[in-house]
Amino acid sequence: METLKMLKGYELHERIGSGGFGVVYRAYQTTVGREVAIKIILPHYANHPDFIRRFETEAQFIARLEHPYIVPLYDYWRDPEGAYLVMRWLRGGSLRELLAQGALEPDTAARLLDQIAAALDLAHRHNVVHRDLKPANILLDEDGNGYLSDFGIAKDVGDSQSGVTGTDMIIGSPDYLAPEQARSDPVTPQTDIYSLGVMLYEMLAGAHPFPDKTPVERMYQHLNTPLPAITALPDDLRDDLNAIIQKATAKNPAHRYSSTLEMAGAVREVLLAVTQSGGTQVEQLTLREQEILQLIAGGCSNQEIAQRLFVTVATVKWHVWQMYRKLRVRSRVQAIARAREMDLMLPTAAMPADVLTDATLIVQPEPENPYKGLRAFQTADARDFFGREKLVQRLVKRLSDPKQGRFLAVVGPSGSGKSSAVRAGLIPALWRGDIPGSGR
Repeated sequence: METLKMLKGYELHERIGSGGFGVVYRAYQTTVGREVAIKIILPHYANHPDFIRRFETEAQFIARLEHPYIVPLYDYWRDPEGAYLVMRWLRGGSLRELLAQGALEPDTAARLLDQIAAALDLAHRHNVVHRDLKPANILLDEDGNGYLSDFGIAKDVGDSQSGVTGTDMIIGSPDYLAPEQARSDPVTPQTDIYSLGVMLYEMLAGAHPFPDKTPVERMYQHLNTPLPAITALPDDLRDDLNAIIQKATAKNPAHRYSSTLEMAGAVREVLLAVTQSGGTQVEQLTLREQEILQLIAGGCSNQEIAQRLFVTVATVKWHVWQMYRKLRVRSRVQAIARAREMDLMLPTAAMPADVLTDATLIVQPEPENPYKGLRAFQTADARDFFGREKLVQRLVKRLSDPKQGRFLAVVGPSGSGKSSAVRAGLIPALWRGDIPGSGR
């Protein structure tokens, strides 16, 4: 129990998982009142340099990879007695637990593939290869969305000094091991694509492609044997989905998809081709995607869109990629042309709402009322918040003064606008970088 004493601010509950050198607990963060997952290094590894280095590497990778479908890191701590990571607690279990109930519907499998492929694409663009993709490392929220977790053996392929394992060691789960991993060859993003292909097989078939084998036997199957075809698929999907899996799991990495997004897009193309009626309908755009599409049509860059919507550039890119997938395009120009062709653009002042046809897949939202009455302005209301510019400048100047410290109390009578000034005035100013470095 000595390990538990160092976790100040956290109440540890039940143990929910374990690995080669760490154990995971569900916990409660008392300071902010939320449930979290805490991964603690096992006591007998606490002073082992290789394991500590691997633990630190995982924390650094997660901190670098901010993405809607990567489990975020809340906190990290290390001292001579041990180390731990604090991460988001996801209540939906894991993909492994979901697959224990049987195969997934193709649409469900494609949605999860979209999410994990987007998360991996971000990692690969940062030169990070996960190396341990498997259903147990895909966590689910209560709505069934998938989140990539466990970067404990991830590899920074851009840093020749980043490895924490020997060159002759086989790293990864034998059940999802790419041939080059089994041969201890250098890994690339195509290594993750192979494992993702095996996972897609398992999601669609409800079973591993090489069942009833020992770990060593499965490793040799991955080296030498193509994945068998899935027969329990609808006739109009079977051949195309099996072809995608075969390409993703080609033994030669050069013969696989160039990116995880290309692989996920291929699956979506197959499903859309089957579900479309006459090839004229597309999947419904969300209101956020419609808003971003309008800003793209207005000539805004991703950075400008992020500033207007008070989100990160990575979030904008995620929504743009989702739009491209749904509209089946590859560029901004194509997206605008396709949306206009399909009447998917939101009406503007010069476009009456009645021009939208019955075939339109969106609903025009109610106009936003900028007058909040007695309700406090929130951060998202910053564009409608004005009249307090001088006060906001005073707050920013006060926070910029190193002699005054970082604590600032805003005091005033109830209803005088304290919360509005901070949330819709000061916070957006910090996000804009009005104080050097505050934009980060």
